[in-house]
Amino acid sequence: MRLTGALRAILGTVGYSPYRKFKAKPADYVTIAVVFVAALAMVAWALLG
Repeated sequence: MRLTGALRAILGTVGYSPYRKFKAKPADYVTIAVVFVAALAMVAWALLG
């Protein structure tokens, strides 16, 4: 893939690598847990009204 102009400036300086292995951080797990609890609370609120 050829990067041109602004795209090269944005992705090149950030250090974007599509081959980098994803490593989840603890904050990722906390975010998922909070979203899951919020979704369950909204479903309960809708059903129990």
